Amino acid sequence: MWRLWLGYPLWAWIIASVFLGFGALQLILSVFRLPGRLRHDKATYDLCAQRGMWPADNFRPPNMPDMLPLIQAGFRNTFATPDMSLWYSEVRDSGSALSSTSVAMLMFEVDGLNLPYVAAARKGDVSVLPRARGQEVGFESIDFMSCFEIRADDPRAAVMLIDQGMMQWLLDLDRVSFQISGPLVSALVNRRRNRVRNRVRNATELELLLQFRDGFAAHVSAVVRMGFPAPMAQPAR
Repeated sequence: MWRLWLGYPLWAWIIASVFLGFGALQLILSVFRLPGRLRHDKATYDLCAQRGMWPADNFRPPNMPDMLPLIQAGFRNTFATPDMSLWYSEVRDSGSALSSTSVAMLMFEVDGLNLPYVAAARKGDVSVLPRARGQEVGFESIDFMSCFEIRADDPRAAVMLIDQGMMQWLLDLDRVSFQISGPLVSALVNRRRNRVRNRVRNATELELLLQFRDGFAAHVSAVVRMGFPAPMAQPAR
């Protein structure tokens, strides 16, 4: 029989002590991580300012990437250009306390392109939902298929987009997953895995995403641009 102490059984005090201890540990860890978080936020602000992006906490994209298993998206460090041609945020699943989904995401458009949905998810970094949009697409490259899962509404578009040049560039770039629909590209980096790798590679998630954005359009072949051009604007009457 459990003893009573101040009117409560001993097991109740043990449970309360565990919860209090866990809360104290979380507080200590938060204080310990604060300087690094402040440095990260300052570096993010400076990089965004260099690209003409400014705080845009009140803006949320209407469509999140289909590959992300998010119950309820929470946004932090959100920046955008005034014309919304560039948008960046650190996205976490705030709908589940047990969720491990935490990604840095950059959205941008590729001028003159209107591509059917194509997604390239880096295995081990971004987990694609079984019900995710599109059908799986295979490539002959064993190295590429060991690193990526490809889905597309139109497999032909995926094969045209990810040619040998694009394939090698993606393998060399490392850590970035993406999807494209029409002209809109959503590029993703897994923040938790990137933090571990940063112990030996000094690169932030935003730097990786901006590097991806700077090189993506150059690796879209002329064949793709001719096959999937943006619709011509209708002349004003």
